[in-house]
Amino acid sequence: MSFERSPKMRVLATTSIIGTGDSLVNFLSWANVQGIGLSNAVYDDILLYQDDMQSGQWSKAGMPLSGRTINARGSAACSYLMWSGHIGIRAPFVPTLTTVTVKTRNGNTHKKTVRAGLKKAKRSQRERIGLPRETWVDDWLSQIERRRGKSKMLACRLIVDVGPRIAEACGASVECWPSTEEIQEARQYGDRHVDMVLEFTKGNAPRTVLVDVEFADIVRNWIDSERPKLVDAYVRRTEQPPPEGLFLSDAAGFEGTPISKSRLYECFRLVVPGYAGRWYPHKGRHYFTCMYLLKRVQSSALLHGKSVAEMPADWVRSQVASHWDTASELLGHSNPATTRIYARWIVTIHQGYDASESWSAQFDEEGDA
Repeated sequence: MSFERSPKMRVLATTSIIGTGDSLVNFLSWANVQGIGLSNAVYDDILLYQDDMQSGQWSKAGMPLSGRTINARGSAACSYLMWSGHIGIRAPFVPTLTTVTVKTRNGNTHKKTVRAGLKKAKRSQRERIGLPRETWVDDWLSQIERRRGKSKMLACRLIVDVGPRIAEACGASVECWPSTEEIQEARQYGDRHVDMVLEFTKGNAPRTVLVDVEFADIVRNWIDSERPKLVDAYVRRTEQPPPEGLFLSDAAGFEGTPISKSRLYECFRLVVPGYAGRWYPHKGRHYFTCMYLLKRVQSSALLHGKSVAEMPADWVRSQVASHWDTASELLGHSNPATTRIYARWIVTIHQGYDASESWSAQFDEEGDA
């Protein structure tokens, strides 16, 4: 088992590097608290680390972490210890491996060698009930504004309305937001959206996304009226240069501090009224994609004088496929297999097909879609 987490010669994206670094810091902090020296750590220590995350003993909120998070952090810890042994700063570290049988989506099976002690990543039926309704998301955003402030609400709305990854939302600069003139021009020509260029993206390739004109105007007014006050407070308090990030905290004592991924994660942990499923930034990204595709399928159905529920399932799938290229560009991701998941979601909610066991679970299985 190689300690390398990606193919040779592949350059990791900045967001991937940051994520791996966060996992490693988490493990090093745990090892320090446990009094475990990295020079003599063994695989049983990794299993203990994973158990502590599963029980909630090593969790910021004191709640059990998901199997996916636990496994990813455990793998990062193993990779670090294996690398340490590889360069000679400790004895070789060898994880315990086991062979499991994996069932593919087409029903075939194959053997796979994995780390021993991986936690189950499969979710319960309660966690597979799909996406929240639009009105529920609106209520959730209102709740964030009341409890966490307007700035965090706008950052969360960016994810569910525009679809960037959480790191892209936090890394957006104020210069990337559409100007007043651009918003007015879009209105003048009857456009419902205005272009916005994300500079900080996965893979470091700038990407153009679409921002609803009304939302663009709300954020632009906030940038011009409220954000300068937060910048001034930050400079006075820290004696540091003005922050370039778009969304700055308006919490007392932290005015002007760039909003971090951890703070947005906390916002997504707030209960979405009426919704019993798991809600987190990447699910918000799927929500954006589904709403984007659904509205276009609905418009196409109206041209036939019908609702989506009245159209054949094959027609719905073909419509989703026809809009997927644009959606994938907005997401900064292109995976043809993902098209089937979104098509199945639309068919399910409008035509009652029992597909919840497949499309809902597949949302997360597709990785960073």
